[in-house]
Amino acid sequence: MTAPKTLAAEVNSALSEVATFVCSPEMRGVIQELYDLAEEERASYVLSVLLNEGELRKRKIIIPSGMVIQRSAFRDNRPTLFCVTKHLPPGLGWEKVTITFDNTSGMPALAYSQFEDQSSTHVLS
Repeated sequence: MTAPKTLAAEVNSALSEVATFVCSPEMRGVIQELYDLAEEERASYVLSVLLNEGELRKRKIIIPSGMVIQRSAFRDNRPTLFCVTKHLPPGLGWEKVTITFDNTSGMPALAYSQFEDQSSTHVLS
């Protein structure tokens, strides 16, 4: 079992890396583009821009090693548009840290039932 201080240090370090990435000027610009759209257009933007390496490159965004941008769906249908995740080293008893961006309408971009029916996971790393 991992010592609590070791786990806390790994989680804090990984979360800091994700926060630094999502708060970078380039990512803040893309996030602003997303939230400037009408709510019904945001899910499409996630697919066409945030999960599109070419579109991210046009906006000077390079996803750091070990991080992924992905769509997520939860059984409780929380209003997630996308998230940025970093997996932790194995053996810590904790898998990953994630910063999630939600739809202000309160509606999920992807309902859990839709996610289960799709063959791809919609991840870009």
